[in-house]
Amino acid sequence: MAVGTKVAMSLVSVMSAELGAATGVDTALMHLSAVGNFSLDRAAAEDALGEKQELEAEKAQCTCTFGFDNKVADAYMVERGTTVQLAWDDNSNHGSVTFACTDVSMFALEGYDYETGCPAGGLSFFCTGGAPWGGLTADTTFKVYSLADNTDRPPVVYGTRPANWNTATFDDSTWNNAQFSTYNAAAICDSGGKYWLFRKTIPSLMPAPSSAVGDPHLQNIYGERFDLMKPGKVVLIHIPRGKPVKDALLVVEADAVRLGGQCADMYFQMLNITGAWADKAHAGGLRFDAGFAPDEQPQWLKLGPVKVKVARGRTDTGLLYLNFYIKYLKLAGFDVGGLLGADDHTEAATPTSSCQKHIALSPESNPESPEKSVASATLG
Repeated sequence: MAVGTKVAMSLVSVMSAELGAATGVDTALMHLSAVGNFSLDRAAAEDALGEKQELEAEKAQCTCTFGFDNKVADAYMVERGTTVQLAWDDNSNHGSVTFACTDVSMFALEGYDYETGCPAGGLSFFCTGGAPWGGLTADTTFKVYSLADNTDRPPVVYGTRPANWNTATFDDSTWNNAQFSTYNAAAICDSGGKYWLFRKTIPSLMPAPSSAVGDPHLQNIYGERFDLMKPGKVVLIHIPRGKPVKDALLVVEADAVRLGGQCADMYFQMLNITGAWADKAHAGGLRFDAGFAPDEQPQWLKLGPVKVKVARGRTDTGLLYLNFYIKYLKLAGFDVGGLLGADDHTEAATPTSSCQKHIALSPESNPESPEKSVASATLG
């Protein structure tokens, strides 16, 4: 047998499109067991329509208002991965749209100022409502692309719009960052011209890649894949990100242990789930130990607006380990921290110098082995 495999975490797509098909709901009876023989038994067969209505009701609503000095040319948002064209008033050159805050990952807005350009004209954009859009206004994090044009009213555009510029998968990393405009307090522009394309994305809500080559091991909300290379306690999930643990809504910590030697692969042996949402399910939170988990189908457990599942795995040599899954993170209403969230994973994914040499020389390393601890998180 190979030296086992590395701890693996993958962010996979979990919320079925609309949660509408009853066939998308697991019909098995599943169980989660905590240390001390505390059993969390629930029937997994839920009414699909009822769950959909429950989730929709929990979603906070946002309203975003946009406009250009002088004219709006086009406007889009990406809702649940689909580009939707928006409406606006041609007289006021402003538009407004209301949506479930965590369903929209991007706005793409096109317009111009045929009088003075930047900095007097530009895009005005502001949002109200829940996280992550609520309270957001146009700023220098918006990406902008200036199109060449003449001084006619309206201008004749000489430049070419990049293909698919208004879609979720478009790469705007080479675009300029916007600069502030004097149009109003929530306005931006670009000095490269008077006709602009603007994009604003919420990276944590952007669709994850649908496929990958090889075993993803760990994958965060940005679609970055990496291995957990150091043993010890790691924070997988922390909501809200940066909030002190004592005030957090949900914190998931895992104890990664090497089984089989100094540079052997690691497995989750213990999981602690704490925070206000966990306390409502069980006073003091939930604690799981690989040695005490029963050989049963695991059950999804609702903690606040998200759901978690802990399952036990076993290597072909009999070593026990834990797997962790969490879904519906889009409904959390806050930024998600931890290795499965937006926290930096560089240190956790860097092996020690001695193990780097071992990994390079060992002929037994097998990253495709099915034996692994898995931790999976999705925005849903």
